[in-house]
Amino acid sequence: MPVIVPPSGYAAWLDSQSSKPDILAFDAEGCYRNQQLTPISQRVNNPAHDDKACLW
Repeated sequence: MPVIVPPSGYAAWLDSQSSKPDILAFDAEGCYRNQQLTPISQRVNNPAHDDKACLW
């Protein structure tokens, strides 16, 4: 599962001394406001298919 870090959390995310659980406490709701879901075929999720058909 990908992690979407808001711009205000970039420095903390990249800081090796920071606590990742604290970073994950960021308000992620704002990160998803501009996201769009696009259904894709199962072909894309299969590594046996490495061709242009996987691209729109």
